[in-house]
Amino acid sequence: MKVIRKNPDNVAPPIGVYTHLSIIPRDADLLVLSGQVGTDLDGKIIFG
Repeated sequence: MKVIRKNPDNVAPPIGVYTHLSIIPRDADLLVLSGQVGTDLDGKIIFG
């Protein structure tokens, strides 16, 4: 089974080791987890 992972050019690059989207084969089980981290224009995490 081949999972395709992508980071679109029109989305801010990920912070850490993950990708923004994954394309899962039709005959596979699917588990979806997500989270967003707010960053400033310099890519630094915004706390609070």
